[in-house]
Amino acid sequence: MGATASISVTMDEINNLPQYHLLGGDQKFDELKEDDGKLLLSKVIDPYLKYGGKYSNDIKNTKDFKYITYDSLPKLNDHTSIASKYLNINIFNELKDKVTSNQYTFSNVILSGVVSPNLSIGVTAGDYESYTIFKSLYDPIIKEIHGYDVNTSVHPNPSSTNDLTKIN
Repeated sequence: MGATASISVTMDEINNLPQYHLLGGDQKFDELKEDDGKLLLSKVIDPYLKYGGKYSNDIKNTKDFKYITYDSLPKLNDHTSIASKYLNINIFNELKDKVTSNQYTFSNVILSGVVSPNLSIGVTAGDYESYTIFKSLYDPIIKEIHGYDVNTSVHPNPSSTNDLTKIN
């Protein structure tokens, strides 16, 4: 369901739209519908699009969930995640068109943090390759959380279980 002015739809026309079930499904439709049994889409606020982006033809889409693509930097003014501190226009422009061999996009990386402004971290990694391709955003986040600078720190390598105290 998305916010579109003055378009009325029936339940049959709307129940295949992205996130329909996540946004309340039939119960929400019944709550918001007009006397004629139709719903004005302008009454529906899609929290997935609140900060920007658009639904896309992502290969990972399912009937119940559609991924969002961000062609421009999402609005992060009220976000508190660690990622929102480091995601700026330069990082966004550098990474926005990158994708892993498993089709994990930069929009996929930031989606959860954009639609949930109070997440503590605000990014996801879809695969191991994500850490290399999207390192410009991941590296400062990793450093802030773990105190580990991937460019200069040496990862401890305990030689036995007795040495595990060396790992923080």
